[in-house]
Amino acid sequence: MQDPRRVVTPANAILVLGALTIGSTLLWAMHEDAQHTVRRERLEQQAAAQEQLPRQPSTEQRRHMAAQFVCGHGVAYEWVNANTVECHQEPAAKLALGR
Repeated sequence: MQDPRRVVTPANAILVLGALTIGSTLLWAMHEDAQHTVRRERLEQQAAAQEQLPRQPSTEQRRHMAAQFVCGHGVAYEWVNANTVECHQEPAAKLALGR
């Protein structure tokens, strides 16, 4: 005969499986929380690094810098087409710098 204290009943098996399930779920939740924290910190570091990078100039600013390079600083210019700039040594009344 078996010892009555060592008999595994279905109720005992369910309690053991339930306890294992709860323990496993808690461990999984702790792991996911740690992973979430690591991901959030990494994203915050990337955002801080992005803020430190110099901003790229806009298209308008690039065109203005290109015209200054060609014509010189403080000289009026006018874009004829996308690739051609016309420099005006004497600023006319109708022309404005940067247009």
